[in-house]
Amino acid sequence: MNPEDTDTEPAEHARFAGYLDQLRQVSEKDETGLVIRVLTDPDHTMARSAVLRHLDRRAAELCRGSGWEAWARGMSRAVVLPGGSHAAGHRLRGGGFRPPS
Repeated sequence: MNPEDTDTEPAEHARFAGYLDQLRQVSEKDETGLVIRVLTDPDHTMARSAVLRHLDRRAAELCRGSGWEAWARGMSRAVVLPGGSHAAGHRLRGGGFRPPS
């Protein structure tokens, strides 16, 4: 193994970090579009991971405010994952995250 190879980050790691950064900075207006774009990445596992991490972070921020319901409804429609999986939508509806009462 060439020692220089250990300094090279795999492309999907760089994209994952980039997606997380973009998702942290996206405006509310552009959030759904960015989530949809991330989910078109050819590495479906990595894309799903980035989106789910974003959803967890945003849900924690919004769960105590009045914006939770509208945001969760909008994201539930946007996050049909490759292959028709609705795991992120299920998570938003309470399968993995529930806002406190």
